[in-house]
Amino acid sequence: MTESLLTIYQVIEQTGLARSTIYARMKEQNFPRPIGVGKRSKRWISTVIDHWVAEQIAASKTTT
Repeated sequence: MTESLLTIYQVIEQTGLARSTIYARMKEQNFPRPIGVGKRSKRWISTVIDHWVAEQIAASKTTT
């Protein structure tokens, strides 16, 4: 699996979460934090987001 860097818009599309939900979950330490790639630019590592999504799917299967 190749790693790439995702923008907030790509993370929103991939997770289905709203921007505010992503930041709220990051504050609660329930969502991966982005890395700094510039003075004011943040990106998420694609494989980390993929893993988080897979964890959410697995957790939903164990609770239903």
